[in-house]
Amino acid sequence: TMPLTYRHSPLAHVLITFQSLMLLLVHMPIMHAFSTTSTMPLTYRHSPLAHVLITFQSLMLLLVHMPIMHAFSTTSTRPFALNIKFIVKPDRQDEFLKVMRNNIHQTMTSEPNALQFFLGKDVDDDNTFYLHEEYKSRADHQDPHTKTKYYDDCIAFFDTEPFTEPHIADAYTLAHDGPAEKVKNVEAVCLNVELCIKPEVRDEFLDVIRNNKAGSDREPLCLQYSWGE
Repeated sequence: TMPLTYRHSPLAHVLITFQSLMLLLVHMPIMHAFSTTSTMPLTYRHSPLAHVLITFQSLMLLLVHMPIMHAFSTTSTRPFALNIKFIVKPDRQDEFLKVMRNNIHQTMTSEPNALQFFLGKDVDDDNTFYLHEEYKSRADHQDPHTKTKYYDDCIAFFDTEPFTEPHIADAYTLAHDGPAEKVKNVEAVCLNVELCIKPEVRDEFLDVIRNNKAGSDREPLCLQYSWGE
């Protein structure tokens, strides 16, 4: 319900197209072999090869369906995160900070499944702010968070046009477990990065980023490393 502009990843379109093609290719042999509209009287033999073919096709259907169901599931219980960029008019910053600080405080003190809520200013531009939120699941962001008065106060403020351009939000599911307990707000340097990966190097990228997180998590001065898609 929050007025956000979501980015459309070319990778997502390529993945969906590829999976749709695979579904078509896998379905075609099955529909052809077991068509009920054929006028030719057929007697099916119970050969080992037929069983292998049917089993293989069933397995392929399962493998192709699984990524689609996972990617578009609305019931996922994996941790859910939001990154939002705001470019605030200079004369509206005090109002913006007041509303957002109340939102952060209320969220972290009254919502048990809100894991963290950070707001920071760009190191080079005093008018640009970044927000990072994490919840135990997407459902926890939808309810109770978007049903609260302090959330409504934010939306009401946003409707007064305090920004120089529309804010952009990236919503994603974490690829790892969330923090075991609520993360306290501390002064720190934060970095948000968006990476659009070529499909052919996806597996290599995942290996690299998992290794990077594992190493970063062992650094004494690295407070957090969250990533997802």
